[in-house]
Amino acid sequence: MFQSQSRENGKVEGATSTVRITKDTIQSLNYYEIFHLPSPVSTSSTSSSSSTSGIFIDAQALQRAYRRYSLLFHPDKDPSPEAREAFERVKIALDTLIDSEKRSAYDASLRKAEEPTAGGANSVEELHRKRQAEKDAKWAEFILKQKENQRAASEDAKRRDIVEREETMQRIHAELTSSLETPFKQMEREVVSDWDVDAELLQMKLQDVEKLLQEIRLQTIDPDDDVAARWKRRRREKVSNTF
Repeated sequence: MFQSQSRENGKVEGATSTVRITKDTIQSLNYYEIFHLPSPVSTSSTSSSSSTSGIFIDAQALQRAYRRYSLLFHPDKDPSPEAREAFERVKIALDTLIDSEKRSAYDASLRKAEEPTAGGANSVEELHRKRQAEKDAKWAEFILKQKENQRAASEDAKRRDIVEREETMQRIHAELTSSLETPFKQMEREVVSDWDVDAELLQMKLQDVEKLLQEIRLQTIDPDDDVAARWKRRRREKVSNTF
């Protein structure tokens, strides 16, 4: 349950951050200032020193503000390291403020950092902001490294999967090509071997064809002449003479 301790209107009066939230300024602001809420340190005089501050937390309003920040600092829109750190810081700030236990511990750390010292209130506040910024930056860096490692591992796995698929496709293509080429090459060798004809014999066949054509043309003059029978007889004679 969120604490909404208020004396009159449900909100504790206090100065809110007027700093424009950018990836460069967000590291110097505490979680309340990021969402333009009064800091529990500024309201310490009107709120108790209990575990929770008297600041009213509107979870829905924080969620809406977080969505706007997410769009502003999202790595897809701004891939710079500063934007990624700002993106993580906003997420941590939201998780802290909407959780009563985390917010109580965070408020206590803010109050402790604001305790008076010889340097005065301003120096204490500045020192606290620097320390808090360093602490948050280290935490954000840790989160970012984890996500970077996860993203790198995922991308590496995808690359290996693509390479394996390409190698598999190439192997299948080579096997199919080889299985198709083998019978065709065998047929080609058989046909070529059948074409191994002696040049002199081929010339004799051409001469026979020429003579046959000439006799066919002359057949129109002597229709009783059996050209085909005569050609076959001559062919048999030549074959017998060859052997």
